[in-house]
Amino acid sequence: MSVSILLYSFTNYGYGAQMGWWNFFQNSYLSADGAVRDTGNENVSHSEGQGYGMLLAVAFGDRPVFERLLRWTQGNLGVRDDGLFAWRKYPGRPVQRDDSNNATDGDILIAWALLRAARAWQSEEYRRLAARIAREILTKCVVEIEGDLVLRPGSGGFDRPTHLVVNLSYYVFPALYEFAAQLPDRRWNRLIAHGLTMMDHARYGRSRLIPDWVAHPRGVGRMVPAAGWPARFSWDAVRIPLYMGWAGHAADPALDPVMEFWFDPRWARGSPAWWDLHQDIPAPYGATSGIRAVAALMLALRLNTRREPLFPRISASEDYYNCALNVLSRLAWAEARPTGTPMS
Repeated sequence: MSVSILLYSFTNYGYGAQMGWWNFFQNSYLSADGAVRDTGNENVSHSEGQGYGMLLAVAFGDRPVFERLLRWTQGNLGVRDDGLFAWRKYPGRPVQRDDSNNATDGDILIAWALLRAARAWQSEEYRRLAARIAREILTKCVVEIEGDLVLRPGSGGFDRPTHLVVNLSYYVFPALYEFAAQLPDRRWNRLIAHGLTMMDHARYGRSRLIPDWVAHPRGVGRMVPAAGWPARFSWDAVRIPLYMGWAGHAADPALDPVMEFWFDPRWARGSPAWWDLHQDIPAPYGATSGIRAVAALMLALRLNTRREPLFPRISASEDYYNCALNVLSRLAWAEARPTGTPMS
């Protein structure tokens, strides 16, 4: 399935209304040297956060901030010898050995942002950097299992004798579609196709929700929650509907249980933050603003409405991840909304 991606969404549509979100993100989570700080996790910086920041900088046409983010990422996370990035760095100290593995979703986000920046600002250097990262992702982070291509969460540490540990929220589908279109390699389409197939096969338990971490069998067997992680539809898996909806797959039946969970009439005050797939019990607290933003996006896309989703407000005390989900949901709406829909 092909998907048409509209670039410059916030600069062409509703720029004034959305600019406050970009200013809030910068003022709250971006340091002067270009590190995006995970305020909910000891102010560490992740390749994921750098990718989100770079993606938003392109969307808002902010090249100086984009270049600051890129310089910090290269100078601080670019410690590997393969063109991929260390997944985490604590403030005030070099990348530790245990943090030098890459996070494949972070690399995908950074390459995607570079590819969009190359188009937005006519930069061959950005395109060259994006292409190098993309090649390394295919080489180091994609494995063939029974004729299908599967995305490793990182280049090392996830291979088991009987299965591969997979995180389906690392399938950033709108990025993978752009890679397939602009950095041609048949493996991208194979990766997308099996990724979409896995979304259906990975549904688990009575809820039929997708776990954050999944064991993909190397032979005969079914996909089950991976040992070593909580068996939950939770903070990672919430990005699955975000990326699928963004890429034009909002109506995929694999997402039906997610919508039923979020909009279950039992939740008079809003859905829980997560669902335990083994015990079939909800989180003891409600969904955050970031989760509610993804839910609002998905409801609007599934209804095929031209009305702006009821995105939640975000408070000054909100952490980085929830703000990122909120702003990314708005960007996804700007790009995936029904044709002719105005931005408020």
